[in-house]
Amino acid sequence: MLARYQTACPRRFENILYIDEVEHFSEDKDGECFDEIALALKKYNLDQVLSVTLLHFHFVTHDHEVLVEYVDHEQRDLSTKPIEREDMPENIVATSWRMIQGNDGYDIHPVQYSADLSGEPLDFSDQNLLGCFGEIASILDKYDALGRFGLAQIVEIFETKEGEYLIETTDVEDRVSTTRPLVVSEAELNKSIQTSWQFDIPMSYQAIFRCKTKRKTWCSRTCETRCKGPSWDGDCSRTVHKARHKKNSESVHYS
Repeated sequence: MLARYQTACPRRFENILYIDEVEHFSEDKDGECFDEIALALKKYNLDQVLSVTLLHFHFVTHDHEVLVEYVDHEQRDLSTKPIEREDMPENIVATSWRMIQGNDGYDIHPVQYSADLSGEPLDFSDQNLLGCFGEIASILDKYDALGRFGLAQIVEIFETKEGEYLIETTDVEDRVSTTRPLVVSEAELNKSIQTSWQFDIPMSYQAIFRCKTKRKTWCSRTCETRCKGPSWDGDCSRTVHKARHKKNSESVHYS
């Protein structure tokens, strides 16, 4: 089934949860789904082009905004922040998408953009690409995972040295995430939440991004339509929480 690309995306953030609330990847629950996705990516020859991402937020993002990545190659630094949709520069391109069930198929909605894409942007007039998105959407739908996972373009941000991982810290008050390559311990890596996967055949997938978040300060769900950050106080292995937290957040992504 082909999917349709949507340039106007009113539903792009619909029902996306914060990292503390979204159901995390489970080998037992999601393994068969990911095996089928791996085969679909190979079938369309896109296994080195697309990765799977866990759909989630770290801070509030409004419907009139888009999330944009900026890369400083000299400083080996990547920052992600929201900008007004009407202020989008011409050079930014979508690099992450989610699929939503439409009236007669699946719609593709961009959820994140890059102002410094190192490769060629994907061509959504390509029927092979649309076919791949549609088949993966149907796989996710089959496993009731269409609202949990999306697709992202595999891009080389900057080289990492041996022992380094890409670590992202998030300032939820200023609404900006900054990623830098740093050395982290195996213990920290094992505590992390997997958020992105690249696929190989036969039947193999590898986490290329992970996330760890620490929480200290709490606020009520009713403080805003979306609070300025997810919430919990303690270990990030907990999945569902009842309050949302406003500041003092640190998020760590590993690649």
